Amino acid sequence: MTLPTYKGGVVDENQNFVTGFCRRNPGDQFSFDINEGYNVEKNNLVHLNEEVVFGGVLVGHFGHIILECFSRLWWHIKNPNSTVKFAFLSIWERKKWFRDFFDLLGIEEDRIIFIDKPTQFINVICPEQSIYSWKGYKKEYIEIYKKIREKIKIEDSNKKKIYLTKSKFDNNTCIGEKYFEDFYRCRGFEIIAPESLSIAEQISLVANAEEVVTTVGTLSHFVVFCDKSTKFIILNKYDEYTLLPQIILNQASKVDYKFVDVCMNYLYTARVAGVYLLGPTKYWRLYLDNEKIPYTEDEVEIDMSNKYLEYLRKWIQYYTDPVKFKKIQNISIYDILKPANKFFFNKKIDQNRYLRPNKQIDLRFELGERTVLSLETYFHTIDLTESIVILSVKDEASKYKNKIPVNYLGIKADYGFRQSYICIIDFSEKFVYEKASDELIEYEYNVFPTKMTIVVGSGGYNSKFICSKICINGIDYSSDKRGLNIVVISKSTMKVIDSVNCDLYKDSTGTVETINLLEILENNKNNKIYKLIDYIEEHKEYKVVNNKKRQKLILKR
Repeated sequence: MTLPTYKGGVVDENQNFVTGFCRRNPGDQFSFDINEGYNVEKNNLVHLNEEVVFGGVLVGHFGHIILECFSRLWWHIKNPNSTVKFAFLSIWERKKWFRDFFDLLGIEEDRIIFIDKPTQFINVICPEQSIYSWKGYKKEYIEIYKKIREKIKIEDSNKKKIYLTKSKFDNNTCIGEKYFEDFYRCRGFEIIAPESLSIAEQISLVANAEEVVTTVGTLSHFVVFCDKSTKFIILNKYDEYTLLPQIILNQASKVDYKFVDVCMNYLYTARVAGVYLLGPTKYWRLYLDNEKIPYTEDEVEIDMSNKYLEYLRKWIQYYTDPVKFKKIQNISIYDILKPANKFFFNKKIDQNRYLRPNKQIDLRFELGERTVLSLETYFHTIDLTESIVILSVKDEASKYKNKIPVNYLGIKADYGFRQSYICIIDFSEKFVYEKASDELIEYEYNVFPTKMTIVVGSGGYNSKFICSKICINGIDYSSDKRGLNIVVISKSTMKVIDSVNCDLYKDSTGTVETINLLEILENNKNNKIYKLIDYIEEHKEYKVVNNKKRQKLILKR
């Protein structure tokens, strides 16, 4: 799985990248990251002789707009009398309701510029993002939504308890939500289909409510408009993990919130763009008991047989669509067995028994032990769901790169002859990052919620410096040898458990040999590296490679 990438954002007069859109997104099919620019010929630039504020990137999706797309507009809150225009980039369709949000923020239409072509201004003010939706937020973030609440006329109404439903959506793929609508309706909740109301009316209802219940997703993002005294209940429709951006929104809003697992999916379902079955799970009953919400046995012991069949029909119909089919075409039989066993037998099955080869090879060897494997066998011994795998090319590694099991790893490994290449794979977070270049490249990955920082760098033969660096909290674990250098981290212990190299330039068999980790730790214990480029500048020595004016990095230990 390789995530889509975008280039653009703000660059300086020398076309050096300044800022774009940083989400720190560990996965999903939606990345939206804009973390590098691109060169533009001067005669292709549009010139506007004015100063602007970079407003950020607007994504044509209601949930993302609420979550993160206004995160730079705190500048407008701090500078209410400014008449400077805002310049926006956009991804997907530009929605008409963008204008509704600008009106609520008090930004006039003639102050909005959408960039369609590379445009040069005399000055661009770049406010910092106030939320990184997979990492955290700053105090200015919630001020944007407080401003919108102030603009809304909050009328006193009897709709103090509301349930926001998606069941009226034309393309609704959530089976069983009517059960929860009926449950809460009997307890005095107003059932609201937000799409039938104006944006101002939707926000007003949420801002006025004392209790809100909804399913996780776009509707749960409305929490940012709630008063901090609001009780906010979120029904989880996907049980693999709790949506981190939603937790961040809940915390920023300071509401009294709870997640309740009501997921009954017995078929494979992705977190987004899937088919979901909701119902009264054992966790639902536990929630009612803990919150002392009265109920009868008839309300929690219901016949779901019709819903099971409806869910199956909807799932088949949904994924028979050729476009939707692409979302599941690479799943394994294990992905089918896992939810089915949990649903029907309340049993968790061991992935290692299904995805590893018959001969089990335990990589958690004692430090110093060595073993030799083929590259493909080696990767298949790794439990990808419990590991972070990091790849870094030094010098040249394209000649026999066909030995890399790209389908198993979910990567492209799309690098060329003598190119630099880095890759980070964190399957439990559905995160894959890849980059290839003729230049020295590096990338930093922060493993949330731990304090682990991974800096991976690569210098192919075409680059100024020929090197491989895989630094974990400042310690370089790369073997720094020609070819493909690999480091594996255990997610359960958050420790490096392996470091190997495969010379894909010379070795046509693609064999790997483990590196002595004790030796690595001893050599690098006093040599912390946090920024590869800075480290190179401080420790560089040069030598001629093949009598050409190339520079090879020699690190001083």
